[in-house]
Amino acid sequence: MDMAKKCINTARDYKSKPEIKAWAWEMCGELLEEAERDFNVALENAENPNGIFFIEKNINFLNDLKQTSGKPSNR
Repeated sequence: MDMAKKCINTARDYKSKPEIKAWAWEMCGELLEEAERDFNVALENAENPNGIFFIEKNINFLNDLKQTSGKPSNR
């Protein structure tokens, strides 16, 4: 998720070239999808209540990040 946040920052940076911005948005989406798959697998296999709590907390953060990382539309 840290790499996805860096991709978001790069994509939103006005100094970034259009090709870099496009690549950053694409990479961000891929990284967030991969993180979601990993968290779901971890949740399926977790047995410890504390582990489940932290996985769910990370899933909530991931969902918030997905909401705020939407590619801006051209205006």
